Amino acid sequence: MDLLSALNPLQRQAVEYTEGPLLILAGAGSGKTRVITHRIACLVYHRGVSPGHILAVTFTNKASEEMKARIFKLRDAECGMRNMGGLWTGTFHSICLRFLRMHSQVIGYRKDFSVYDKADQLGLVKEGVHQRAQYQRRPLSGKRYCKTDLLSEGEIDDPCGVFTEGAGVWNGG
Repeated sequence: MDLLSALNPLQRQAVEYTEGPLLILAGAGSGKTRVITHRIACLVYHRGVSPGHILAVTFTNKASEEMKARIFKLRDAECGMRNMGGLWTGTFHSICLRFLRMHSQVIGYRKDFSVYDKADQLGLVKEGVHQRAQYQRRPLSGKRYCKTDLLSEGEIDDPCGVFTEGAGVWNGG
């Protein structure tokens, strides 16, 4: 199978360019993924580049999975093509996360650290504020506390009734 036979002249030119990084900008359906996957296959099969020295970044997880599938399909079709183990392909965020996990000890983290999205972050802050509110000893206005928008009056565990209508001051719990 000739890797370049299925490409138009512009696509072929992009695939054959091997003198460094290449940015491919084109519209939907123009063959960007085809060019990138064929370029990776060409670099590995024809130029002897180790797959571990290739970084292919996509915008979405779906595009990343499609790219991986196409690369492995080309590998299987190309007689004698090297193993693609070590190939770095994914979204910007997934690649950065992979890199951070590989070097987590440098920043003092365990390899299994968690990354929180906005909803997780807000939930954690609410939980922390709620726990602090239960143990805090200085007076604090209940209404001012609720105005932080972290907790509504209905979300606060209020066994002493300090947030009930007219209470006005919260003295800790």
